[in-house]
Amino acid sequence: MTPRAAVSWSGGKDSYLALHRSRSSYDVVALITMFDEDGTRSRSHGLRPQILEAQAQRLGLPICKTIVEAHGGRLWAGPNADGPGMRFSFSLPCHASSA
Repeated sequence: MTPRAAVSWSGGKDSYLALHRSRSSYDVVALITMFDEDGTRSRSHGLRPQILEAQAQRLGLPICKTIVEAHGGRLWAGPNADGPGMRFSFSLPCHASSA
């Protein structure tokens, strides 16, 4: 079974090449993109969210931020306290059961 992965996406040519290479070893299911504090531009190339969303749609992959926000949640990143890399976290609102 091929391991599933979400990959970092900047919207540039190098991220596309990395995505292309990753698909030979992983089942890529989503893209992760970091935005500035007010969410109007990507941190990597300063692209607007609409551009990144259009790229993701054409690649057939959702952007994690879009998925989380569609459910009323929030996504953020910070340093990984356990070693190298980044730690991505998200929160979703808890809705009371109607049962």
